[in-house]
Amino acid sequence: MTTPSAPRRAAHLLLGLAALAPLATGQTAAHRANAFATAQGAGVLAPAPRDNVLVLLADDMGAERVNAYGMDVVENPPTPTLDLLAKYGVLFRNAYAEPLCSPTRAAILSGKHPFRTGIGRGVSWNGGGGDVEADPADVTLADALAATHRTTAVGKWHLSIRETAGGTGYQHPILYGFDRHVGILRNVPNTPTGYWDWTKSFADATGNTQVAVTDTYLTTDQVDDAIAAIDEAGEDPWFVWVGFNTPHNPFHVPPADLITVDVDASSSNSALHGAMIEAMDTEIGRLLRSIRPAVLARTWVIFLGDNGSPGPALPGILDAKGDVTEYGIHVPLLVVGPRVARPGREADGLVGVTDLYATICDMARVPVPADGVDSVSFYPYLVDPETPHLRDHVYAETFRPNGPPPHQVHKRAVRGDRWKLVRNTPPDSVPATGLYLLPLDPDESTNLFPPQTTAQQQALSWATALMLELQ
Repeated sequence: MTTPSAPRRAAHLLLGLAALAPLATGQTAAHRANAFATAQGAGVLAPAPRDNVLVLLADDMGAERVNAYGMDVVENPPTPTLDLLAKYGVLFRNAYAEPLCSPTRAAILSGKHPFRTGIGRGVSWNGGGGDVEADPADVTLADALAATHRTTAVGKWHLSIRETAGGTGYQHPILYGFDRHVGILRNVPNTPTGYWDWTKSFADATGNTQVAVTDTYLTTDQVDDAIAAIDEAGEDPWFVWVGFNTPHNPFHVPPADLITVDVDASSSNSALHGAMIEAMDTEIGRLLRSIRPAVLARTWVIFLGDNGSPGPALPGILDAKGDVTEYGIHVPLLVVGPRVARPGREADGLVGVTDLYATICDMARVPVPADGVDSVSFYPYLVDPETPHLRDHVYAETFRPNGPPPHQVHKRAVRGDRWKLVRNTPPDSVPATGLYLLPLDPDESTNLFPPQTTAQQQALSWATALMLELQ
């Protein structure tokens, strides 16, 4: 197969996103409403009771890995699909996740911080060390949308424990509110062929469970399943959650038809991590092109990372994934959809992953359950560029073991518009306490703790008070 160039892939995707163009060009609400009406009259948009929501969650991918962020930390591959999402939507400059994948997934789906969900580190499929899975009693996003949308979880789940170890196993996504799950419950085997040799499962609300080993390239298989879920929904509103394993290790050379970068098995981890990102970008493009224009035009597309990139993919950066440093929790967040005002812009307000809970409810036009106590909808940023900042802080944490305290390790961070406080207990990583003025020190190279000025002391007091509340 001939490898398509990045510009060609971008051009093809542009055709797929054409349905959004009438909504992306208006500069005022009146213009956008007129464009929407015109599109409906032309038959481009079919009436639908509610909008669709497509969540695309990358695994181990910090903001520095997306070209549109322009951070110049590491050489990045072409990402024409993500670039177009930024062009037609909103790029969130200050979006934050938890430092590891399971805590972020639980936080998004429940609208609650890890100390409330009890998920502070990766959930062990084998249930080692008395591990716990995400609580099925949580009122999840899928629960909130159950009455109005078809709900499908595709790909990596990483919130459950196998039945033989005391968990709910393959049925956990169903107990967590989804109509069905198809994909993988955990990480792939950490072997050179892990992405081609993995266990795929299917579960639905009837109790049906199927499990088989497959040799289809994982990223391709996940997009195939997302396409099938969207096609099967027909004209019904849908919520499709796509949890990619990419670009989580094992680092490898993806299929040649998915990449343009020149890599082989001897390439650096950074280069292979980048190639995996390009392969995912290519497959996301295929997914979006597969959606009928009339359906795409009433679909919100959300792309984000579940935590920062791993240290081996970022030469010279030691504290990344797994830590509450900027490189551990600062993630890409790109959103495109039918009511985005002034597309192609950035929003600099603080956003935490818990905020997707209320935001997606607003997108789907369903009430926000009261259970999502830590979620602040950022929907106003999307529809009104003049929206003032909605948050004065974001919070991130990781701990082990999962479950209630006491914890052997607890890493926490509070970040405001300017100041960030980090506390590591016990001090198994440096520093035990860190205070940073991020506008002047985005890499957190200068620890201002203990404070020497009134401003530093005030920042410390403010952040410390918040940490006392968030526990």
